[in-house]
Amino acid sequence: MKDVRAHQETLLSISTLTISLVLLPVLLQSTLFLAGVSLSVMSFAFGLAIGVLLPIVLRQHTRGLWLAYVVVSIVVVAALAIQGGSWDNTHDSLTYHEPAAISIGDGVNPMSASLGHVLADHYPKASLVFSGGVYALTGNIEYGKILTVLFALASFGVAGAFFLAIPGIRISWAYVLAAVAALNPVTVAQLDTHYVDGLFASLGLMLVLIAVAESTEKIDLGGSRTSLPTLGVAAAVLLANLKFTGLVFVVALVLGSAVWRALKARRGADRAWKPTVLPLVALVLGILIVGFNPYITNLYQQGNPFYPLFSPDLARVPDPPDVTQRPVPYREVPAPVAFLMSLTEQTSTATDQTMAAPYRLKNPLSVTRDELVALQFPDARRGGYGPLFFLALIAAAALSALMLLRRKTVRFDLPLEAVAFGTIATVVLTLLMVESWWARLAPILFLVPLLIAVAGLSAEGRSGRAARLAAIAVVVILCANGLLALVAQGYDYRNRAIARTETLAALDGAENLHVRFPDPWVAEMHSRALVRRLEDAGFEVEVISAQGQSQGEWTYYPALRAEVGEK
Repeated sequence: MKDVRAHQETLLSISTLTISLVLLPVLLQSTLFLAGVSLSVMSFAFGLAIGVLLPIVLRQHTRGLWLAYVVVSIVVVAALAIQGGSWDNTHDSLTYHEPAAISIGDGVNPMSASLGHVLADHYPKASLVFSGGVYALTGNIEYGKILTVLFALASFGVAGAFFLAIPGIRISWAYVLAAVAALNPVTVAQLDTHYVDGLFASLGLMLVLIAVAESTEKIDLGGSRTSLPTLGVAAAVLLANLKFTGLVFVVALVLGSAVWRALKARRGADRAWKPTVLPLVALVLGILIVGFNPYITNLYQQGNPFYPLFSPDLARVPDPPDVTQRPVPYREVPAPVAFLMSLTEQTSTATDQTMAAPYRLKNPLSVTRDELVALQFPDARRGGYGPLFFLALIAAAALSALMLLRRKTVRFDLPLEAVAFGTIATVVLTLLMVESWWARLAPILFLVPLLIAVAGLSAEGRSGRAARLAAIAVVVILCANGLLALVAQGYDYRNRAIARTETLAALDGAENLHVRFPDPWVAEMHSRALVRRLEDAGFEVEVISAQGQSQGEWTYYPALRAEVGEK
């Protein structure tokens, strides 16, 4: 038990440190924005320093805290070295994530000036502020991708502490399960991008596991008395300011948890439940400070806190996030049906052919080459949880049936009631997302088979052997599914790193470049980030018209060809 406590303290210290490294700079800079002060190297560095010191201020004076500083330092240095060696060529990153972060890093205050894209101006900005600060501090926009690694590490810490709290789970198994949770396919697909859906998956995982732990007295995550309140508030504030759906997620989870606890207390199954001030703290920080822009400004200026969503103006947004992004078969059925269709199809991305293809039930035992190719993209449209997730769901359903049949003869160290709460909460929160069929927009469903598997692993005695074996099978499937995503992303990273190296080598010695984008759509959507990328590499860049002449051709990736020549 003593060893378990030590591991939990270390893991929660890792989570607290990584979350505070993000929350404090974002909170400080959001306050300065309200005061009319733009981001500077000094303000961002000061916020980082406060974040580094926060765990000490919270009196987490344990051996685990110092180990947490070592672990986080190693991970950050390694991640920066790896992520700085590749270019993020994904569509959303080039369209508005990177340009907006560049603007903030250059000193643009989003309270008083445009960030250059309607979605950047009106969407939540926590990730943009942090990435902009990293850019101002380092001069390399690619380092902003460290945010995904930090949040994945934070979710690993909370997940590990949660699984260690279950008596029937060995320490080694707890770390394996935490890795499966943190490195889920949605997060892995976006590890080397500026997308925010993987961030959503990490923070959503943390909040759901904390809520499950709070739903029963039999799960003690350990740590200091300030650990869970700090992590809960920080994760809620940041999640509400990643995406509009993050706010919906946080509010729904808080209300659902309160109702669940109140019902349990009413029937005497739990100690008397009393509301706390923590949701109020998260609301003040998340809406009135960090989220003032966009939630308050959108409400005041447009009459809609979620503008431009649910607004006629959405039609005027380039490449709008609307029904046209659904595969054609999904446009003809209700959202819950589209959700089920996506879970049972092959993993595929958004090409004209795959978007128009009819629905076809997947063989759950199969993994095709096309699916591995789709895993190289950050936003698979169908089967976005990975090629083996359908099989994991089938195995988890069989395990659930087995546990229900034997619940009177087998004791489970993870109470089945807590599993039921976590499963119901995850499914409901997933379906609350408007486009729940798209894994990246409802990214926490992977937690359902994992929770069921953990319950099976916690089965006691010889009578629980069948449940444990079935649970191991579910975990193995989830591990294989995650490894497929990691391998695919590793291959994609290799290609992008080679492209970056070869491009810079081809341009070596040039000083003044002219760049021509033959595709007007690419020129409009991506040129700002791409040109700044060259400028930061030391070139003087001029964008010329599509009719201009060039001496060479530079290929970023198949959908983007920019011709580059020396003046």
